[in-house]
Amino acid sequence: MSKVQVMDHPLIQHKINYIRNEEVGSKEFREIVGEIASLMCYEATRDLKMEDVKIKTPICEMTGKQLSGKKLAVVPILRAGLGMVDGMLNMIPSAKVGHIGLYRDPQTYEPVEYYCKLPSDCDEREVFVVDPMLATGGSCIAALQMLKDKGVKHLRFMCIIAALVLLTQKSAVSSQKTEEDFTEMVTTEETGQVQEQNLPTIYIQQEEELQAPSPFRIENYYITERVTAYNHYYIDNDGILWGNGYNENGQLGTGSYETDFDKGQFDDVRIADHVVSVDADWNNNFCIYLTEDGNLYGLGLNMAGLLLGKDTVKQVYSDMDNDRVCTPTLLMKNVRYARAGREAIIVLKEAKQEIISDFIKEKN
Repeated sequence: MSKVQVMDHPLIQHKINYIRNEEVGSKEFREIVGEIASLMCYEATRDLKMEDVKIKTPICEMTGKQLSGKKLAVVPILRAGLGMVDGMLNMIPSAKVGHIGLYRDPQTYEPVEYYCKLPSDCDEREVFVVDPMLATGGSCIAALQMLKDKGVKHLRFMCIIAALVLLTQKSAVSSQKTEEDFTEMVTTEETGQVQEQNLPTIYIQQEEELQAPSPFRIENYYITERVTAYNHYYIDNDGILWGNGYNENGQLGTGSYETDFDKGQFDDVRIADHVVSVDADWNNNFCIYLTEDGNLYGLGLNMAGLLLGKDTVKQVYSDMDNDRVCTPTLLMKNVRYARAGREAIIVLKEAKQEIISDFIKEKN
């Protein structure tokens, strides 16, 4: 099973924080990305196998240690991954370098290979795939699958920034308290007495944490922060939904759209108030959010009529100018929970009968 390692070394954290400052120039940014890659390489190679070797020093012969087993290779995902290569080679200069080029198909939004050049013996090497940013994971999955198809058996993926999933229980959103103080007054069925119940915030950063140890009610949890490949949405303590990034489909709710990626909204845009949950599809096409009164709103590309109702259904990729919803539009009322899929929205509505959605941990 795969293993996720979060590198929280103080130097790595310091340098990542430094390059995220908007005042850092391009030259300095590239240099520090290389430094971060070197530090990450130090951690990522910690479990490489060693073997004894006899050497002769100026004083005497001795038995020392050297790397054994598989040779190494560094494979960046073009073009951003190139910035990490020199930092990796500073630590493992004998490693071979390959390249994988991917772009996103404008119609299907799926990763498409346009270049692949690998060492001839890549299938015999320990391969480090590098890409600074992991958002939807589409390019990462495609690159790793390409390498697997070419016979590579030993793979490690390294990124500097990865999207974080944040689930917050409902009362935590409105209470504006610290995590330790998140509580809810509930009435027990057995005694009818009102009791205080702890409602923690759950930060999911590792694969293992996505597997629930026991069934839980998914509708009791909200998403208060959502990161896609080109957008970042978050809800602050006052229930205000903010967003930034590209706005090519009007997904930031500014009333217009901008197809020039260089003119993205890199300052936070205030989208709506009294918001408790937010989600967006992984292709950056549309965003949905849920308000305190149970109303579900949507904005962005009207994928198959999702955002304007059944009377406006068109082909999924038709007249995009007319399919854009650039201001928040009410989609549904009396909603308890909602998630955005690639071309679908899944909703749990208020109903007389109890609606239960359990996540069961899959036993391997």
